[in-house]
This record gives sequence, structure tokens and C-alpha cells, in this order.
Amino acid sequence: MVHHVRAADIARRSFLPVDPLARFALVSVVGAAGAIVTLIVAAFGGLDRADSQTSPEPPGTELENELFAVTPYEAWVETGDDGARLQVRADIELRASDVSVPMFEVGSGLVLLLGPSGTSTDRPDVSFERMPESLVASLQPHMAEENAVLSWEMPEDISASDLGEVDLAVHGMQELGTRDGLGSFWISSDDVAGTVTLPLNERGRS
Repeated sequence: MVHHVRAADIARRSFLPVDPLARFALVSVVGAAGAIVTLIVAAFGGLDRADSQTSPEPPGTELENELFAVTPYEAWVETGDDGARLQVRADIELRASDVSVPMFEVGSGLVLLLGPSGTSTDRPDVSFERMPESLVASLQPHMAEENAVLSWEMPEDISASDLGEVDLAVHGMQELGTRDGLGSFWISSDDVAGTVTLPLNERGRS
């Protein structure tokens, strides 16, 4: 004899309720929750294309992080007694501090990316137009320095002929307190506030 199994006796594999109205209500709630999550993610830039956030800007674009702002204009290679150096002419200003900040700390947020290889070099020397023969030890708050020269030592495995352009990336900065609680210092983060692409000017500084 063949026994017929009722549909109610079959183990249900779907998580959806049998009742059509209950099923519709559940699907509606899940869909609404998903839409809300999508809106929240989009509001915080989570749906933006990565290249829309990191695409290099043209020369003359101001880049700003939590500590300073810099506007790069041009780049060139200069060779002297101490070897070849990559130099960038830029305006720079310390904005988020009421006290001077050592250039060593500021420089950690300035990273030069060299050509297709992506080789990077950080912490440049800096000189101001008003005192070109001296290196800057620290930036003073809210003093905009125009036509400053940022200077990096050329890596030994790269020559000027290998480069057609360089990218200056500005990283985010964060302020940390010292252990004794009597001061603070700034360090760079992995976040990139912006990047400017600078063609190398073979004629040197104009």
C-alpha cells in the first residue's frame, strides 16, 4: 500500500512564513532595512568608487589635512654637491595648531610618489622664499609661506630620466600626547587627504 504524505508533514526548508500576508510583511521589512543601510553607507562615501576619492589633482590644487595645507605648483630635479634632489615649489601653511610644529613632524604627512613604480620618499627638507639658504626647523602657526621649496633626496635606484612626473600625496595627521602629559606631537596616518600630479620641469625652477 502506498502512503501519501501530507504537505504539512514535509519538513519546511524555507525561512519564509506560509501565510502570504505574513510573507509579504517580512519581505517588506527586510527590504526597508536594506534600503536604510544603503543610504547610511552612501552618506559616508562607502559606495564611492575608490578612484573618485584618490584621483590625483592638477598642479595648483590646495591639499589640506588636520594640521596643514599645501598647494604644490611644479617639480624638478636639481643636482648639486650632495647629489640629485627632487624639489617641489609649493605654498604651505600650518593651520590647526597655535604653537610651532617641528618640520620633521609636518614632513611625515608629505609623501612623494615617483612614477609608475610607486616608489615613495617622505619627510622633505623645506626652505622658504624669504630665506632660501636656510632649512626650516619648524612651521609657525597661521603663517602662509608662498613659494616654499620642498626637497627630497633622489633614491639611488631611480634617475631623473626614469621620471616623467611625480605625485605629491598628503596624508592625514593625528595629534598624540606625550607620556608625561606636558606636550604633544603629530604623526601621519595611512589615510590620504589628497594627491597632486606634477610633471617634471626640465628647465628647473621658473
